[in-house]
Amino acid sequence: MKRIAAIPTTGDPSLLTESVARATRSRSVRIQSRLFYPYYFFQYRLRGKRLFAKVHSRIGCTVDLISGREALADTPFEPRPETVSREWILEAAITEARARERARSYVCAAVSMKMKWFRSVELRQERSFLYYRPFWLVACEERDKDPVWIIVDGVSGRFHPLPLEENPRAGEMISQAIPFNGGGGCSGKQTEKGG
Repeated sequence: MKRIAAIPTTGDPSLLTESVARATRSRSVRIQSRLFYPYYFFQYRLRGKRLFAKVHSRIGCTVDLISGREALADTPFEPRPETVSREWILEAAITEARARERARSYVCAAVSMKMKWFRSVELRQERSFLYYRPFWLVACEERDKDPVWIIVDGVSGRFHPLPLEENPRAGEMISQAIPFNGGGGCSGKQTEKGG
């Protein structure tokens, strides 16, 4: 077990399986595992001068610690402490120092898009923290076919299939995250469609 800072999961796992079953029309939908995906959050104080006014605001940036992708975070959030199985935590491929460089570069590029309106700009990092976003790994099964793996965002409820053949790293992460034992080791609930 490990204590991490995680964004709280929204929704009920049984409702999740029903929703996925309806959307995919799968005969059987099973939650295989929870996964916690690593991100780093950086918050900056932006100070700038326009022709007739001063600007003081905050801007946030998240960095995906596996792919390295950055995104602006316009809504402040506070992850909560949670104790989870170490098996559920995906390992970061990017260091904190590299994430910091990527975030600053990304925020500077975003600010420079609007910089034509500013005479001068100052950007200072105010805070940063490692956090994890919860996901559910779900198997959608049809009769006489291999299961289709779907990853479901535990916060937004959005989901998409995992193309394991095209993405060996995803397959590797899944095989490390799931303790397979002949199908009997599934955690969570299962829903069966009639038939």
